[in-house]
Amino acid sequence: MKKENKLVVKLLDALAAKHSHMSFLYGYDESLNQHIIEVAPTESYENEQYLLDEANATAEFLSNFPHQGILFISNDPYLKVAEPIYNSAANVRKVKLKRSASLGIFQGNSGKGLAK
Repeated sequence: MKKENKLVVKLLDALAAKHSHMSFLYGYDESLNQHIIEVAPTESYENEQYLLDEANATAEFLSNFPHQGILFISNDPYLKVAEPIYNSAANVRKVKLKRSASLGIFQGNSGKGLAK
């Protein structure tokens, strides 16, 4: 994973931790040189505190990678993340499964749908 992808994932992990009721699906469009993040639910996407946190994440990304773009979207019929690099919902499930496995509760680990 490239440095810029790692930074986006780090920023999304922080957003997901602070806004645990939200989910983030992240992909990259090479033709646009644009990092695209789908945010759900739409109602939370419009929350003032979330918007401030998103603006701070965007500023941090652009200060490190000024020649690339980052775009947060919600419920956009034209832009979708087709091949996600990161899915905060899957990442949360992965952490929960690991905890359960350590307690001997979780029996299998198919890895389906988990973030890479």
